[in-house]
Amino acid sequence: MPAPFAPPTFYELGGAIDDIAPSTITTYEAGYIYKGNDNELGLTLFHSGIKDPITFRTEGYDNGGDVSLHGAELEWMHRFNRRARLNSNLSWLQSEDRDAADQPLGGSSDWLANVSLDLKPAPDSRVNIRYRYVGEVHREVNDSREALSDYSTLDLTFSQLDLFKQGLSLRLGVKNLLDQEVTYPAPADTYPQDRPRPGRLWWAGLSYQF
Repeated sequence: MPAPFAPPTFYELGGAIDDIAPSTITTYEAGYIYKGNDNELGLTLFHSGIKDPITFRTEGYDNGGDVSLHGAELEWMHRFNRRARLNSNLSWLQSEDRDAADQPLGGSSDWLANVSLDLKPAPDSRVNIRYRYVGEVHREVNDSREALSDYSTLDLTFSQLDLFKQGLSLRLGVKNLLDQEVTYPAPADTYPQDRPRPGRLWWAGLSYQF
């Protein structure tokens, strides 16, 4: 039985063209997991059907046509030793928008990949290096612009636990270390240059746990 997963927000209700029904989803999954001493491998196959997805049109918000999604995800974890671990996943997705003659869903990508390396150089120190890849992003069917190009980013995070005293932690990091161009698609007839994201971004955080 379909389960509601995205009721309309007050913002969407205020800008609705007509009455909006909650979106519902039905999902089927089949998975396999292998666990060894230093390796874990997982494979998941899935199929989802989304009914009445809430979409934005030029006039406002409305329920769109049903959407069908199917694909696979491969996950792999390898533990080099007590101080180094690798996590990775690769996803493949095919989508069909019933409102758009079964064309790919606008804003979706066929391929996604993540590789994360966790290091523990000292008992209270952590380093995380994360690589992310996003394949070509599809446009909506009524958008004549070319699909957005694929991109990749590299993030780096350093954490120092129990800094000077127990419970005090310092975190430093940089997002998009290589300053790659990242752009999110905007609906047709809204932002001609889409939605560009910030380039290289440095950040710091200090927290204390009582």
